[in-house]
Amino acid sequence: MTETQTPTEKNFTSSEVLQTKCGKCGLVCSVAPVSEESGVFYCGRCRPKETPNLRFEEAAKKLVFPCALGCGIQTVWGETLQHEVCCAYRKIVCPYINCNNSITLQGLRDHVNKCHYKFYLEALMCQKIDTLGTMHRLHFIEFGIFSILFFVKLERKDDIINFHYNVCLIWPQHYEQTELDKFDLRLVIEIPYLTVTSLIDNNKILDYDDRSHCVNCLYQNCDKYQHKNEFNLTNNIPLDVKGIFQKNISYTFVVYKKDTFSRTFPNSLKCPSCHAYMMDEIYFCNNGHSFCGKCMRKQSLNRKCRICGGDFLNVRNCSMERLIKRINVPCQKELFGCRFFGLVADLLVHEKSCKF
Repeated sequence: MTETQTPTEKNFTSSEVLQTKCGKCGLVCSVAPVSEESGVFYCGRCRPKETPNLRFEEAAKKLVFPCALGCGIQTVWGETLQHEVCCAYRKIVCPYINCNNSITLQGLRDHVNKCHYKFYLEALMCQKIDTLGTMHRLHFIEFGIFSILFFVKLERKDDIINFHYNVCLIWPQHYEQTELDKFDLRLVIEIPYLTVTSLIDNNKILDYDDRSHCVNCLYQNCDKYQHKNEFNLTNNIPLDVKGIFQKNISYTFVVYKKDTFSRTFPNSLKCPSCHAYMMDEIYFCNNGHSFCGKCMRKQSLNRKCRICGGDFLNVRNCSMERLIKRINVPCQKELFGCRFFGLVADLLVHEKSCKF
């Protein structure tokens, strides 16, 4: 740079850009805005609101940057920070309260199992939280190829307890949406005389960012490096506890792998005319559809199949009759947490009183 040039007038070579490191974090200046102060450059990771050095950024836009964390992936200008947030090699500070251990993103699971094992939550494991004591929780949950953090915060206002929660996906953050769509996530909350089951929409699952998603930030007493010291949980389930004196709330995080067969099969055992489960005698229409004996015997019935319009036949479906007496099927509320699995006759009785 000549004496007449200002910092923004200097032209940068490719090698100069790739070798310029931030004066604060020491990483390559591959995140905008890249600013300069007294000859020292700072990246957008550390100074996200500074005035950019336009000449530097013009040169940087033409380059491909190797991951500064060492994973081997290369990114173009403008995509580096997005990659670093979910890079397996990125060092993060543990999200649990008062824990300042530095680990890699993919090493968080082992750290939780070693240091915070009581918060490692397997699906279907019931948890209790004391509404008169600690009002915050953080659980580490694994299902399939996924690892998530489940944040909980209770707030009581008069007779209403607001059950706030967030679900943050730790690993992997680069995945096919169809992989996550194979699972149904449910939150089941129980207090005396009330059970609430809520679907956790996959679209509401956030990518985990340790600088925003931590318990200390939830308490707003966080001094961890680059953390925001604020964290608002975006999901809420209000619970009316008027007249309830029990101080504990029980909740269960339920994960189901979707099974199209188990979900739809019970419906195939229902009569298409009256929609009741087919028991005892089962008959055919002339196109092969099955219907129950009660509908066959109803004199007022328009004797036409509701599926195809075909005529009812006085011919028994003996194979279906034998099958229904032997096969076990799940409750249709399986995805809401019901674990019933039994014969159709028992299922008919169970579904009248199923709490789900």
